[in-house]
Amino acid sequence: MGNQTLSLENGDHYKGGLVDGKKHGRGRGRYTFCDGSIYEGGFDNDLKSGKGRIIFSSGNKYEGDFENNLFNGKGTFFFKDGRKYVGDFKDGQISGHGVFSGKDGKNKYKYEGEFVDGQYEGHGVLKIDKISTYDGEFRGGKKNGHGIMTFPDGSKEEGEWVDDAFIKDFNNPW
Repeated sequence: MGNQTLSLENGDHYKGGLVDGKKHGRGRGRYTFCDGSIYEGGFDNDLKSGKGRIIFSSGNKYEGDFENNLFNGKGTFFFKDGRKYVGDFKDGQISGHGVFSGKDGKNKYKYEGEFVDGQYEGHGVLKIDKISTYDGEFRGGKKNGHGIMTFPDGSKEEGEWVDDAFIKDFNNPW
């Protein structure tokens, strides 16, 4: 097996274990893409597998579990603009339970809850500093379904939401 070096025709380079001419080994391979992106971690039968880290030429970075060349399992994705996601991945997408945080202008925000294909989906809590906290249902990345919006002064809106709009107050049905 041993540590070997490969230079591919497309300009990519690999240094790490090889078995029958295929990249293989847990946590020891380093693959440098021709665009400057770098993956360090495990390989199984020529595919990224197990624990690993990839630094993209764009400045984004992922650390966590890989399976079949994709983000799968637990991981952290760091966006070059400062946003961060910590949680579950499935088939290369943010899916499952996680925490997404960042800053929008002057305000920090944090969403903790369920995701499907990178969007808020199911129950979650979205807190935007100094503005509001929404605890409720999401569909397609928007507030949809029952939820409670709490404002810094303690006031609340509880009811039904459709595409981020509050439409029905359960406490005042008229």
